[in-house]
Amino acid sequence: MIGELGVRAVNLGCSLVTLSVFGRNLVVSTAEILESARKLRPVERLQLIDALMDSLDEPDPAIEAAWAAEALNRLAACDRGELPLGDLAPVLAKYR
Repeated sequence: MIGELGVRAVNLGCSLVTLSVFGRNLVVSTAEILESARKLRPVERLQLIDALMDSLDEPDPAIEAAWAAEALNRLAACDRGELPLGDLAPVLAKYR
């Protein structure tokens, strides 16, 4: 639902958003939404931020399919012995 609001962080005083609440359409500005959001408790603001960020992260099916194919190709190449494999212990030790 958050993604459908069309809230943007630019021109907050100029953008208008139409919300449907209980079957009625309300027109509010993004500045009003921001003002309301600032009244939320910190944890609620963080949840709102997470929801807004998630709404921006819409995967592209073509890109997802390409990555899945690439992962399968790399796994197959590994299984065929075509990719050099290193020891995992030094890598883990480096990041501890």
